Amino acid sequence: MAETLKNKVLHALGQVIDANTDRNIVSLGMVKDISIDEGKINCVLEFDEIDQRKNEKIYEDAKKAINEIPGITKINIVTTYHKKQDDIIKTGKDDQGNNDGAQTKESIEDNNIEPNLGTSKIKYILAVSSGKGGVGKSTIAINLAAAFKQIGLKVCLLDADIYGPSIPKMIGAQEKPESDGKQIETIKRYGISTMSIGYLVNDENPIIWRGLMVMKAINEMLLKVNWGEADIMVIDMPPGTGDVQITISQKLKLTGSVIVTTPQDIALADVVRGLKMFEKTEVPIYGIIENMSYFAAPDTGKEYQLYGESKTDAVAEKYGYEILARLPHDPLLMEQCEKGHPLTDLFPEHKVSQIFIEMAEGILKKIKLEQLSQTN
Repeated sequence: MAETLKNKVLHALGQVIDANTDRNIVSLGMVKDISIDEGKINCVLEFDEIDQRKNEKIYEDAKKAINEIPGITKINIVTTYHKKQDDIIKTGKDDQGNNDGAQTKESIEDNNIEPNLGTSKIKYILAVSSGKGGVGKSTIAINLAAAFKQIGLKVCLLDADIYGPSIPKMIGAQEKPESDGKQIETIKRYGISTMSIGYLVNDENPIIWRGLMVMKAINEMLLKVNWGEADIMVIDMPPGTGDVQITISQKLKLTGSVIVTTPQDIALADVVRGLKMFEKTEVPIYGIIENMSYFAAPDTGKEYQLYGESKTDAVAEKYGYEILARLPHDPLLMEQCEKGHPLTDLFPEHKVSQIFIEMAEGILKKIKLEQLSQTN
């Protein structure tokens, strides 16, 4: 049944015409993926030129064509932009499964990558990771970045969570980044240079890319963004320990990492996986951040453990890592994230902001001590 419905979708998309070439989008190779799940259609359309008016018409025509097929309950169309082959960064396998995945100096030069792009002028790169989603990792990342700025560092922030980008909302940015075709400019907010796939895709469409497309997006954000000079880059990593996390750990010379968790047993079980991943990729782990450790009653100041007794101490002791901070479940912290302004930037004297600032100072000391020991 699914295969029959897939053929119907393909046939319907074959009726959608690209006005510039007078050919249908299937023959042009724009339809990159179709998947069916109980009447729900997920489809990826890949454009090869930035013509917003034309691309939006193709998107609407495609959606209309699929919607006319009986049995369709939901339609998700993801649109992507793919430059011509001469402009593609050659990393990983190509669409035919060729190439050993190594990125060479020649491939960078052939694809017009400017030597001042990418992360080469950033002193330190810190990964903020978590074994699972829903632990407040993005909240930690944006406020930690703001804390580094508060202590005088020049900071940039990469949202590497391709499937669930949160940073654009948390810093209140809605504009698209500027690009001259060779480099992409960062979006600057509150003194922090940022980049996220959330700036580049339609907010209403879920991102259902497969591995190769995800890695291309990561490569673009790492290598073709004009990050410029910075003291530290904070990376909001995707949750889990999959290909993206491992590739970022291997591709970038990560200075170090921190693991975010909550007191629940299920979150702590995933912390161990995160610790093991960074150990295997030889990335220093500066410690564990326990988020939503407690709730402090505003009237009495009494602390309540929302998730029961924490076992984070036991995990940290077993594997030999420090607990960097225990952050409370603070309504103002959540509220400011929703409003698009990091609490640590807006109210640096707030008690939660002070925890972030002290944590940033502690991490910076660890970085410098480690580099000093390596030098000696």
